[in-house]
Amino acid sequence: MIGPLLFLAAAAADHGVSPLVQPGHAHRWLEAQNDDKLTGWIDQAWRGETVIDGVRYKQVLLRTEAKGEAPMVADVIAAVDCANAKMGMQRLVIIEPDLGADSEMPLDGLQMDVLDTSRNPGDRVLFEAACGTGGAR
Repeated sequence: MIGPLLFLAAAAADHGVSPLVQPGHAHRWLEAQNDDKLTGWIDQAWRGETVIDGVRYKQVLLRTEAKGEAPMVADVIAAVDCANAKMGMQRLVIIEPDLGADSEMPLDGLQMDVLDTSRNPGDRVLFEAACGTGGAR
């Protein structure tokens, strides 16, 4: 069982240090989702907080690999509203196919979506990583 987990973490590491963190950062990727559409990892070694429009958000760093007709690897800083179990993408960089060194996709504000922690294991892992081990409301 450990062998496949190491392979999956290595797949996230294959893309190097995220341009969303300081150079030399040592990622510790934890797989949060793996299905036929997407593989997603959470960096256990990076956390942040931010305040947007008076609301405090926890931040987590995600690496996602979209599968299918248009495969893509992207790094995302997600902002998590722990009190309301909501998440939005704050920053997004497409790693592969490469758009150029450190090129970031513009996001139009912070669009918050409800985390489905009762049915979606990826949402539950993301919420717990950002907010601690307590359950979502």
